[in-house]
Formats: sequence, structure tokens, C-alpha cells
Amino acid sequence: MGKRFQIAWDHTQDFFGRRALVVGLIPPIVWFLKWVVFHTFVTVDIILLISSYVMIGFVVLMVQFLKAGNALIKENESQEQIDSLTPQEQNELRRLVNAEKVAVGNPVLDAIALDARKARRFIRRDYDDWRIEEKYERFLKRWVKRTPPK
Repeated sequence: MGKRFQIAWDHTQDFFGRRALVVGLIPPIVWFLKWVVFHTFVTVDIILLISSYVMIGFVVLMVQFLKAGNALIKENESQEQIDSLTPQEQNELRRLVNAEKVAVGNPVLDAIALDARKARRFIRRDYDDWRIEEKYERFLKRWVKRTPPK
């Protein structure tokens, strides 16, 4: 449950981002300017604003919490695929994750890409480089941090 909440929290932060923060700051700035210019201050407006922000944040967090359940299932499948790799293949995958790209010609990465049962979905080949797939980047970076090299 804790890991699911952590994934939901990460997705919620990605969902809001900087743009939503800027848009969310517009009403308080307008009210501040209204108070400075007209010397009026409406506490009801601020209470409504805060309560609406809390409700929107809660709804987004709950939606992301539900999505995190699917992410956990996919992470377990991905972890099984990584566990099926040999220690040498895991080390090369770890090196690719740390470097973010590795020049083509690495026989171990070529072997991973050719074997459909292995973790070939994690990597892709550009013209001159091997790269990790963007949708698995977060998972693979966490995997590198939590597992020691073999």
C-alpha cells in the first residue's frame, strides 16, 4: 500500500507540474492586488479557493492512486523479466541505465534485443546508440538504485 501511494504521489506531481502551479497562483495574486488597490479583503473568497484546491488535489491523487495499481502489476512483470537475465546482462542493462545511451556494438545488449523472452522491451536501438525506453526509465532507475551490481 505504501509503494502504491508513493507511485500515486509521483504521478500526481507529474500531473500538476509547474504550469498548474502558475495557474493556481493567479487568484491569490489578483486578490492581493485587489486588497492593495481597493483595500477590500474577502475571506470567503480565500476559503473557497483553498477548499477548491484541496478538493481538486484530492481527486487527482485518488485517480492516480487507482492508476498506481496497474503500475505495480507492470512493475512486478518487469522485475520478473529483469530477474530472468544473467548477471552479465543485468550489469550491461545497469550500465545502459546509468549512461542513458551506449554505442551500438555491445554483444550483450544485442543478445538481449534478439531474445524475445528477455527484457528487450526496456531498450531500443537508435542509429548509433542503445537507449532505454522512456516509459521504463523511472522503473529502471529505481531498479539500479535498489539492487547492487552482481
